[in-house]
Amino acid sequence: MKTIEKNVGAFVAEDYRTAAVFQKYGIDFCCKGNKTINEVCNNKHILVEDLLNDLTAVKKQGDNQNIDYQSWSLDLLADYIEKKHHRYIEETTPVLKQYLDKLCKVHGRNHHELFEIAEQFNAAVGELATHMKKEELILFPYIRKMVKSKGADENTLQPNFGTIKNPIKMMLQEHDIEGGRFMKISSLSNSYSVPIDACNTYRTAYLLLKEFEDDLHLHIHLENNILFPKSIELEERISQKRTKRSYETVSEAVTDLTKRGYTTDFPVLVEKECLVCNKTAKELSPDEFEIDETYRFEGSSDPGDEIIIFAISSKKYNMKGIVVNGYGVYSNSESSKIVSRLAQHL
Repeated sequence: MKTIEKNVGAFVAEDYRTAAVFQKYGIDFCCKGNKTINEVCNNKHILVEDLLNDLTAVKKQGDNQNIDYQSWSLDLLADYIEKKHHRYIEETTPVLKQYLDKLCKVHGRNHHELFEIAEQFNAAVGELATHMKKEELILFPYIRKMVKSKGADENTLQPNFGTIKNPIKMMLQEHDIEGGRFMKISSLSNSYSVPIDACNTYRTAYLLLKEFEDDLHLHIHLENNILFPKSIELEERISQKRTKRSYETVSEAVTDLTKRGYTTDFPVLVEKECLVCNKTAKELSPDEFEIDETYRFEGSSDPGDEIIIFAISSKKYNMKGIVVNGYGVYSNSESSKIVSRLAQHL
C-alpha cells in the first residue's frame, strides 16, 4: 500500500505520537480517521511531502512513553478505555460544569460565546454518559466474551444485537456527533485562548476543556481505529471457525484456500522467530498476523506424519497465505515464540 493511500487513523494506531502532527495541520485523526493522507492533503491544501516529512520526523524520535496499543489484547484495551477514559469523563464533568456556570454568570455579559460553549458541553457530556453505559453494559462485555471463548461454539456468543457491527455503527455515529460538538467549542473559544480580562477560573476552565477534548480524541481514536475494527475481525474469525470447511486431502484444502485468496506460502523460520513470504521475502513476527483457519490431516500410518495447514492473514501488510507444516514441529512449542503462536490453534 502506498503511504499516501494509508488512512490517518492507521498512522495514529501504529504510533500515537503522529497525532500531534495531524493536530498541527488541523486534521481529525479520530472521528474522520478513515480519510487517506492524499484525501486530507487535497481537502486542506497541504503539501503531501510536508506532512509525510513531519510524520517521519516524529516517528524517528525516541520516546519511551509511546504506548503500543495495537499489541494489547481486546479485553485489556476495553478495560483500559473504561477505567481511564470513561472514569475521566465521569470525574471531570461536574467540575467543568461548575466552572462554565460561574463563567456565564460573571463574564457572560462581555463574552456571549460562553453560553453556547456551556450549552455544547452540557449536551456532549449528557450524550456521552449514555454512550458509555451502552459500551459498558452491552458492547464491552461481548468483546470480553469473544476473547475468552477463543472461538468456542458457545450460546453466550449469540448476542441479541445480531452482529457486533450493529452497536459499533451506532457508537461511530455518536463519536462523530460529539467530535463535532467539541470542534464547535474549540472554534467558539478561539482554540481555548482566554481573553485579556480573564480571571483564574476562566483560564482553568479553558485549560480543562482543552484537556477534556484531548482525552476524548484519544478515547475515540482507540475505539474507532483499534478496538472496533479488531473486534469485527475477531467476530468474523469466530464465525469462520464455526462454519469451517471440511477437506479430505491436503491438496483439496490448499486449492480451495488459494481460491479464497490465501495465495502466498509462508515457511516458518524458527531461528528468526517469524514467517517469511515466499514472494517478497517479507518477514512476519508473531504479532503481525492472525490465524484465520486451521486444518489437520492424519498420516496414513504414523500419527507423526500428520500435516497441519494454517490459513493466515496480515492486515498490516495486506497479505493472506498458507503455512504448511508437520505436527512434529509443534511438539515442543515452548522454545520458540513463532511456533508457540501457531501451536495455540492446534
